[in-house]
Parts: sequence; structure tokens; C-alpha cells
Amino acid sequence: MFSRKTRKGLLGGVALALAGLMAGEAGAEGGILITQNFCNKFNGPQAFLWGAIQKRVRDIHKYENSYYMTKEGNVLTLAGDKEINEIHDLMIVSHGACGKIGGMTGLEFSLNLNFALIGSNGLGEVLVAACNSASSPTDVDSPSVLRHLQNELTLTGNAKLKGWPGKVALVGGNGNLENAQFTDSASYVDPRFRADGMFSAMTIKSFWEHLPVELEMLTGKKYKASLKEHCEAMISAFELKDRFSLDDEQREAMFEKFMLTVRQTFVPHELDINPRKSFVHLLSLLRSTGDNQITCGGGARLPDGTQVDCP
Repeated sequence: MFSRKTRKGLLGGVALALAGLMAGEAGAEGGILITQNFCNKFNGPQAFLWGAIQKRVRDIHKYENSYYMTKEGNVLTLAGDKEINEIHDLMIVSHGACGKIGGMTGLEFSLNLNFALIGSNGLGEVLVAACNSASSPTDVDSPSVLRHLQNELTLTGNAKLKGWPGKVALVGGNGNLENAQFTDSASYVDPRFRADGMFSAMTIKSFWEHLPVELEMLTGKKYKASLKEHCEAMISAFELKDRFSLDDEQREAMFEKFMLTVRQTFVPHELDINPRKSFVHLLSLLRSTGDNQITCGGGARLPDGTQVDCP
């Protein structure tokens, strides 16, 4: 595996050669940011995998880079050739509540993220896959997480921010995770799927929390634990500082091995072997009903041209 510095060097000549041809794609790369509560439930890795396999079709972008925000608000690069201040589109995968995200207030999170964006040309799209990102706290004078992001982030003039006021879930896809969609309003495609959906969700939760998996996320160090326990150990390792901190290659290798195992476990090639443990099978039983996604920011306009500010 090449280091990030080496990969950038190898790609530099190709980038220069293609600069003219790729001008229309400049700044179109995306990234996924995870937070300290990534491991709380299996739907954190589930949402990350959805983003990681998105294709650049229409307005759907493939998020090719990955980042982690520490408890102190620093942003570390986990994978990819771009630092976070070099990307155009950002997907935030976290757990949230009204006015809070990633274990922080919306304001703290937004300020920390904006600091990491120093030198950026501005994000063009921010997708927040976290519950209640478009909801204000009970104090009506306090803005939502989306509004804090709109107020504090380095954005392009036509940037769009997207989130939901309710509890977010992935649904649908007809057996293809890439085609699933986020919604804060879901039901079963058929009422008869309810029992199957209940057992599938319980199976995935049980596998996530209890299935013993042997992983070597540090060279020469193999440990057997549940995926949730491996995940929590990985996040703790990302939090190490000073002489104990991981270098770029260790961090990238650790995250790559972990997410590959999650993908092989919950998105198997042979879905019929154990469909109930599959993210895809569970999502195919559900559909969106009256989705409440909020799209706001400088690039969100009413038919008369009025800008839609975030709530």
C-alpha cells in the first residue's frame, strides 16, 4: 500500500496530463466524515457503505475519501488522496439529536469542521446522514445543525445542505445498497414483511454486537471480538495523541480492513446464504413514505428565486 504522500506523487503527473480534459470535473470529489459515535449502532457503518459505493450519476456523487472528527474536533484523513479542504461534496455520517451531532453541539461541530476546511474553495454540497439535523432544539431561538453548518462552514455561493428533521433510516434499493435512500418516514413495503424485518434487524444487531470476528487491524496483532468491539477499539486508537498516535498508513490500513470486513459480513455476494444478516435484505423490505428532507443554503431556491435558509 502506497502512503498518501507517495500516491499523490504518482498521481501528480497523470493529473497534469489530464488537467485540460478534466477541467469540468475540477473540485467534484467527495468525502465521508464519521464521528466518535460511529460505532454506537450498525447503521453508522451501513450509512458509510451506502456513501462509499455511490456512483457519480446525475447529482449523486461517489464519496471517494474518508475522514474522522476526534472528540477534540480535529479532522483526520482515513482514506483517499484528498484532504478534507480539497473536496467539493461532503457526507456526514453520525448520530444526532435536535441541535446536536457527533457528541457535540451543532455550533461546536460546525466550528471544528470549518477550521479543518481552512484553505478550501468551499463545499458545494453537504449531506447530513444523522437524525434530527434539520430540527431546532426545544428553545426556538436555537438553530438546527443544518443552520449552524450554513452559518459557519466555508461554502460555495450555490452550496446546498441536506438533512432531515426526524429519525433517519436507509430504506429500499430492491436488493442493491447503492439504490437505497435516506428517509425520516418509512414503512414496510408489505405488512407481511413486518416479522421478517423484525428478525432481520435483530439478527444484524446481534451479529454487530456479538459475532466473534478475528481481525488483524495492526500488523502482527490479531484479536477476536465482535465488530462493534473492534470498531470501538479502532475509534479509541484514532483518538491517541502525541507519540502514541497512529501514522497515516496505520490509520488507513486499520479503517480499510475494518470496513472491508463489515462489507463482507453484511453485504455478502450470495444473499441467499443468510439474507437476514444482510443490510440489503433488510432495506429491501422497507420503503419511504412522505420523506421530509430539507434542502437549504445558497443553492436552494424557491421558484421565485428566494434563497431557502436552513431552519
